[in-house]
Amino acid sequence: MVDAISESHDLQKFLCACFLLHIRHAALDQPTRGSVVIDGLDLSSVDDDLERVYTLFPRLKERDWQLAGTLSGGEQQMLAVGRALMSRPKLLMMDEPSLGLAPLIVKDIFDIIRTINKEGITVLLIEQNANHALKIADWAYVMETGNISMQGTGEELLTKDSIKEAYLGKRKK
Repeated sequence: MVDAISESHDLQKFLCACFLLHIRHAALDQPTRGSVVIDGLDLSSVDDDLERVYTLFPRLKERDWQLAGTLSGGEQQMLAVGRALMSRPKLLMMDEPSLGLAPLIVKDIFDIIRTINKEGITVLLIEQNANHALKIADWAYVMETGNISMQGTGEELLTKDSIKEAYLGKRKK
């Protein structure tokens, strides 16, 4: 699940959420443009924003004629991120963006998350793939049974033996 926080009103958010329910039945660029209209953003920037999304996700440009519900899992994840970026968020919340995706697509998704963050968008990532998540994290929290058990930079946590053993499948020699 991908969510974006923008400066919209509650009613606009509700309308946008209702609109998202129909994504499976619309062509790729139609729901994107539609949600921008609902969010009340400047339509003159839609084409520029869409081009930015297509630059991040060239596969979506190749598939812009295709119904969203017929895209692969990885393409649907790209579409979800692209739609969120259309609202020019300051914060992008992502819950398990790699879940169920092929390893090659997982790498692409994490590269794009890193790019989005470098562009100045804060990313809050909840992810079961500790290796990929920690490699791109500025700061990370490790939770066990609902409690924070460790925290630190992604780089620091990647070097901890307890993290390596529990989450990365590496044993001490």
